[in-house]
This record gives sequence, C-alpha cells and structure tokens, in this order.
Amino acid sequence: MPEGAASSSFTMEDQERVRFQNDPLQTVVWQLRFPPNWSIDDPSFAARFQASIGEEYPRAEPRGTQISLPLVEGASVGAPEPAPWQFRDQTGHWVAAVRRDFLSLETTKYTRFEDFKNRLERLLDVMERELPLRFVSRVGLRYIDRIRHPSLTSAADSSRFLNPALLGLIAGDQIAPYVLDAMQQLRLSIDQGQLQIRHGYLGLEWDPQGPSYLIDIDASHEEDMPWDRQSCLGMTEDFKRHCWNFFRQSLTDDLVTHLDPKPLDD
Repeated sequence: MPEGAASSSFTMEDQERVRFQNDPLQTVVWQLRFPPNWSIDDPSFAARFQASIGEEYPRAEPRGTQISLPLVEGASVGAPEPAPWQFRDQTGHWVAAVRRDFLSLETTKYTRFEDFKNRLERLLDVMERELPLRFVSRVGLRYIDRIRHPSLTSAADSSRFLNPALLGLIAGDQIAPYVLDAMQQLRLSIDQGQLQIRHGYLGLEWDPQGPSYLIDIDASHEEDMPWDRQSCLGMTEDFKRHCWNFFRQSLTDDLVTHLDPKPLDD
C-alpha cells in the first residue's frame, strides 16, 4: 500500500510504522491481571515497591477506595475495593499502578513502542522481585486516539477523514447530516487473543472542545496461564502491531497529511 493511502476495506496485513507530528494518541495502557494477592494491600509492600521504582516514579499518589456499584437495581452495593498504589514520574505523564490483582503502566506521552517496552521491562523487574508471579489471567494493551480537524465539524465530514468501511451507516450522504453522535463496537479474533474496538463520532454534547472522532483499541489475552515473562512481552508486542495496523487503515489520505507522518527514527 502506498504511504499515506487508506484502503476502502480492512486487512490483517502489517502497515508501515510512522510517527505523527500532530499525534491524536491520548493514552496508552498496559495491564497484567493475576489472582488476588493480599500482601499487596499491606503498606509495607507499597513501601518496598516505591523504594524500588522511586527513581523513575518519584510521585506517590494518595490511596483511596473504589466502590463496586450494583449492575441490577435493588442489588446490594459491594464492599469497597482498595484503590491501586499509584506512582507517577516527575512529568506526571507516566503512571505505574499495582493492586492486589493487577499491575499496569499508563502514559499520555507515548512516542514509540520500544521506549514503552523498556519502561515496562523495568517495572516487571521490580514486580518479579517483590512479588513472584505464578499465574496470570489477562494481558492487555490499549490505545485511545481522539481525532480532531478544523474541518471535522459534523458527522457528515467524517468520511473525508475516516475510512468509509469503518464509518458504516454515517458514511451515507443521506443520513450523515442528521447524526448527533455515533458509537460502534466490534471484536476481532487475533493470534493469542482478541481485538476490541470502540469508535465513533462525538458531537458537542460529548466533547465541549469540539467534534471529534474516537478510536479506542484494546488488544488482550484473557485466559488463565502460567506466568512467563518473555511470552507476555512477545504477546504485548504482537498486540501493538495489531492495534497499529487497524488504526492506520482507519485513516484517509487527507487525515494522514494533516497528522504529518515522519519516519519512525527521525
């Protein structure tokens, strides 16, 4: 596929990696879930964990609680869940978090996967030293993009910037002028897991900064398995590839030009 082109249909083929000067990427989150380990609730664990990652994440966040709300009216409210221990880097753009049943790394300043992976490996070094993992139940990597453009002022403009195969019904000239907002969701089977995509046009009611288009891609493996560091990292890299391939094929030439792609290593 020529650089900057967007096919009218989607494939599972790898797309050329680039970095966008006007990057619409808002947040990247990696998460590892495992059977509950109550020792993580102990402040002494948090103190050791903080001491181990403090040079890279010196800003500890106050810990609160999370309340489990019932999904069915009339059901009792669950017991409060302890919030994760959270540690931020000096800029505030990177957050490492650990709770009795998960470890996560989140950033709002993502540049390239290799840098993200390096941070992740250092975090796993600490986790494996402080809390040996035996089994895990989920490995996930999520990319959230919010696309804006001066000419994206209504749903009818979406087909200029997003692949019509992605837009579905709102790509139609007859109905698009009446759309206030639209959100779609689909799941795809991929090697070692699944790709869950939420995407759609968000009007002013959802986004006071102006109309935008959300593409939220969450790749995950959600089956119990023995902990294996290299397998987990390989899975994460595979997830990154699938997320990028889908996102890249979602964009039209006009939007790619606006995002200003550069070679990855520039």
